[in-house]
Amino acid sequence: MSNKTLSLVFLGSLMIFTSCAEKPHLPVIDFSFEDNQNGPVQVSFINNTQFADAYFWDFGDGNFSKEAEPVNYYYLPGKYTVSLKATNADGSAEDEKFISIKGTTYQVYNYCSATLNSLIGFYSDGVNIYDIIGFGNVPVRYLSSYVYTTRNSIYLGYKVADHRYFIVSTPYTLISDQHNVLQIDDYKPGYYTDDSIFN
Repeated sequence: MSNKTLSLVFLGSLMIFTSCAEKPHLPVIDFSFEDNQNGPVQVSFINNTQFADAYFWDFGDGNFSKEAEPVNYYYLPGKYTVSLKATNADGSAEDEKFISIKGTTYQVYNYCSATLNSLIGFYSDGVNIYDIIGFGNVPVRYLSSYVYTTRNSIYLGYKVADHRYFIVSTPYTLISDQHNVLQIDDYKPGYYTDDSIFN
C-alpha cells in the first residue's frame, strides 16, 4: 500500500472517529412563573431546564437560591430581574426574565433635624380622613416601616406637643405599583392641628 493510500485511510478513520464523538450538551435554560401578582406575595418558579446538574437563582431583590424549583417571597412591589444559571459537566448557561409585583407601598425618610415623634400617614379627601397609619417615632436619618396602600396621595404629620400635630400641608403623590420613599424635612410648609381629629 502506498503512502498516499495509507494517508487517505488514516484520514477517513479520523473523520469517522471525530464524527462519532459525543458533542457537549450545555444546559438549555427554561423557567416560568406567574407574573403580575399583587404583593406581598410568594412566587413559585417552575424549572424546565434540560441537561443541568446544578442551579443558581438570583431573584433580583437580594435573595438567592440553589434549589431546582425555588419559591421567593417578594415584600415590595416593583419590576425585578430574575436570572437562572444552570451548570453541568460540559459548562454553564444563563438566562433572565422580568417579574412585576403589583401594589403601591410607601415609607418615610426623616431628613429633619430631630426625631419625628408619633409619625402618621393618612389620606384625606379635603373633608374626611382615612387610612391613618401610625409609624411610631422615627429618628433622624432613619426610614419608617413601610405599608401598602390603595391611595394615590398621602399626608404626613408628627406630634409636636401633647395634643398637637404638625401636618405637612401638601400631600405626597404616590406612584402606583412601586415602592415610594417620602422624605420629610424641616422646611416643609404645614399647619398645626389638635390630635383629636385622628381619634
